[in-house]
Amino acid sequence: MKIKNVIVSFFLLFFLVGNASEFSETIEKAQSLKALGNYSQAIKWYNKAMKFEKNNDAIIKDIYFQIADCYYKSGREVIAYKILKATVYKLGATKLDFQNNSLADKDFLEASWIKMEPKYNKYRQQYIASLDKIDEYLANGSYTLSSRQ
Repeated sequence: MKIKNVIVSFFLLFFLVGNASEFSETIEKAQSLKALGNYSQAIKWYNKAMKFEKNNDAIIKDIYFQIADCYYKSGREVIAYKILKATVYKLGATKLDFQNNSLADKDFLEASWIKMEPKYNKYRQQYIASLDKIDEYLANGSYTLSSRQ
């Protein structure tokens, strides 16, 4: 039985390390394309990267900011803004996320925040309503939540 557990653990570790490596390579490729100004290809690679970390809202939120920045830099401000809005109501982005973000153009983030601010609380309520185990969160201050999606 011990040998079976060791073998299963080894394969699980191998799978996780392989996925982490693929994720890193995918993100690096996306960032490289973005740096070269090839925004449409960068967006495709960022979307691929999200598949590796689909249950990690913090990483997905950063990727959303990267994708929004690509759209903004390619002149597609409307879709870029919609993606930033989604970071709030889907992933729980806060005002601090906008202020402290180094992944996207600062002027764009500031302008987006000004446009979004009147409806910010509404978007945050949408996010909070989507959380699983919200009562536990409120009762004991547990800050690890998962979305119901």
